[in-house]
Amino acid sequence: MTGDLEIKGEKKELTIPIEIAYLPAPDPWGNKRVGFKGKMNFSRKDFVIGPTEGFWSNSIADEFEMEFVISASQQNMDRMSHFARSPMKEIYEAAEAGKIDEVKTQLVAIKEEGKLESWMVNQIGKKLDQHNQPNEALKIYELNSELFADNNTVHSNLALAHKDRGNVGKSKELARIAFEMNPKDALALELLR
Repeated sequence: MTGDLEIKGEKKELTIPIEIAYLPAPDPWGNKRVGFKGKMNFSRKDFVIGPTEGFWSNSIADEFEMEFVISASQQNMDRMSHFARSPMKEIYEAAEAGKIDEVKTQLVAIKEEGKLESWMVNQIGKKLDQHNQPNEALKIYELNSELFADNNTVHSNLALAHKDRGNVGKSKELARIAFEMNPKDALALELLR
């Protein structure tokens, strides 16, 4: 894993060796989980932690070890409770049937009521992807970017959807937009690499 580590204003690019802690496997709820772990030694003086000169500088060890564990999951969208009730149930069913104009009309109305958030629309796309409907899913991700044009995460998710479908040029274009909106958008940064 390579990236910048910044502590107390000191930024260093580091490469940290990681290994798989556990392979992708379903949990009891049908989510896919994977784990990674790693450790690396750092010099406290490189990051100006503690005294760097004089008696105390030599009395405190310079090197320290950082260990970390990363756990990631891909949600089982069939377990999401909001798909079991109105209006999300009907919206998903319309999306599944390819009735994107109907979906758009319903989502715009809910947004106008102030009851729609971008993550809700994104989950419709994820559920369609989970059920092997990539074309309908992409239309939902595109609709989400239309409804929430000022949201960098929406653009990152759309960029990922294009990457997953082999459209690298479009993916990078959208990732660049997301990154310009928020330079801390990790997904956009990874897609730009």
